[in-house]
Amino acid sequence: MNFMQALALSGAAFCLTACQFETTSDPSAPIWAREQSIEAIGRASIEVLPNRAEFGVSYRAQAATAAEANALAITRANLAVEAMREIGEDAVRITTSIDVEPFYEQVRIQVSEFEEAVEENIHPNALIGYVAIASIDVESSDLEGVATLRGAALALGPSEAGSVRFFLDAGVELQRTVFAAAVADAQARAEIVAQTSGDQLGSLLVLREGTQSCLGQVYGAPGQDALRSDASDRIVVTGSRIRRTAYEAVSELDLTDSSLATGSISVDNIVEAAEAFTVASDFDPHRMTARVCAIYAVE
Repeated sequence: MNFMQALALSGAAFCLTACQFETTSDPSAPIWAREQSIEAIGRASIEVLPNRAEFGVSYRAQAATAAEANALAITRANLAVEAMREIGEDAVRITTSIDVEPFYEQVRIQVSEFEEAVEENIHPNALIGYVAIASIDVESSDLEGVATLRGAALALGPSEAGSVRFFLDAGVELQRTVFAAAVADAQARAEIVAQTSGDQLGSLLVLREGTQSCLGQVYGAPGQDALRSDASDRIVVTGSRIRRTAYEAVSELDLTDSSLATGSISVDNIVEAAEAFTVASDFDPHRMTARVCAIYAVE
């Protein structure tokens, strides 16, 4: 029997949980095709809580010059950043960006007999001023405190604020845990097949991590890697579980550009007002799964 005949027989014997293969003496065939063997698919899942949260806000300012617009937007953003760093401490990571664009007078254009459109008259003589947008992206490992963290950003009246997104940054230990459970499941399934056929399960020949069977592209043959991971290190989940807080009347802060420019509002004012802007919600644990293919020798 040649190698292609062995593969044909193996394909005919393929099943969802475990399979027993015919053998071949062809030295070019993979190790699992050169001796009596059983293939088993192992599956496992664990529930894991998210460990990261992120959200974004942006502050928009308008002025006659680009420098003035920049200063107004950056002042508001810096206050928010300082307040969030005071609340989140080492658990928070913040990145910022600033965009500036001119804006012009708008004119009406006759598009058709019954339709008009409004467009900007992009011309130096039609320049009105500039708009600066300071954007802040926040990531925190403190899920219980992220509502207050976001409240500090909301207290400064952003022009845009996105929802909080929770995700799991799956470390090596978590991946190993679910992987080990999948390997144990594959061994248990293979043992069931061996006992059913009156054989004894032998040594492990091939182990592959992923969603496919060991037939096809095989890992574990001589000169090839024994394992390959198809899992993502970053697993996204939706929803949240944030500490519920008693709602209070929103603190009245003077958020005019003049008060911000003169320093009338301090970081402490923002931190104190943050609780009034918290929004509570719930999240569900994320199910982390793994699947492996294993081929065992039969004794």
